[in-house]
Amino acid sequence: MSDLVSCGFKYDSAGRLVLESKQDMRRRGVPSPDEGDAVALTFAGPAGRVVETKPPPRTSWNYLGNMRGSWMAS
Repeated sequence: MSDLVSCGFKYDSAGRLVLESKQDMRRRGVPSPDEGDAVALTFAGPAGRVVETKPPPRTSWNYLGNMRGSWMAS
């Protein structure tokens, strides 16, 4: 619990919450919050850009005009 409450914070000019850096915490004599980092990372979102892909069509027509993937094509 001490790992989670030992870190300072401030707000930037855009109103976003900015946590104190580990380097600044070391200067204050506070140990690195390694276990607190692990807990926080369990709630972190994906890093980078998420690319959504469309699944292939469920059925398609073969060269005979029959539907592949259909129960009638068997």
